[in-house]
Amino acid sequence: MGKKATHKVACAICGKEGEVAVGKGEKIADKSWSFFGKFNVNYEAAASILKLEQPDFAKSESVPIEYWECEDCYKDMERILKNER
Repeated sequence: MGKKATHKVACAICGKEGEVAVGKGEKIADKSWSFFGKFNVNYEAAASILKLEQPDFAKSESVPIEYWECEDCYKDMERILKNER
């Protein structure tokens, strides 16, 4: 039996880090993380959020950022949205 593929992720809300199991066809096989998409953002903005160093040549470039939420943050957000209705 082969080794399962994993992908390192970090929660966009609380910063918790983890690994997500990836199944066939690159589908997420882990229910404890929610993926909301990949976005291209300005490097300078991403660097300030992700605490990256900002080389002068890259300030105008865009970088892909993945938006993930851990199970706890996702459930908290669901509760908040239900209470606002």
